[in-house]
Amino acid sequence: MHDQEQLQNLLNAFADLPLECDGMTRVLSFALREAGVPHVAKAGDLLVDGVRVVPIHFWIELSDGSLVDYRARMWSGEGDHVPHGVFRSEDCPRVEYRGEAVDVSMPRVVFDVLTRDRCADASSRC
Repeated sequence: MHDQEQLQNLLNAFADLPLECDGMTRVLSFALREAGVPHVAKAGDLLVDGVRVVPIHFWIELSDGSLVDYRARMWSGEGDHVPHGVFRSEDCPRVEYRGEAVDVSMPRVVFDVLTRDRCADASSRC
């Protein structure tokens, strides 16, 4: 079982990639899958203070209910109330995620291209 800090460390390796939410979710999902972490990728609405920020947004939900989103601030600004990384939704009362599960699977070669070989073995280092 991974704790939130371990997951944050695993995924932070990809935080600065020049990807929007869909590409970032694909990369993070690949890394989580390689590490054996159960999760579901989702697509839908990101609302901040009740206002939809972007027409469609992608994020990850972990089996313990935690969320993973490294791109909410891309669209919502850098405010402390906008989550970044691995977090519990109850810790972000001004933000709401509404969506459905989506398949973001991709082959290893696409992961390598998107991450520029940043992580030669996602299951061991990342």
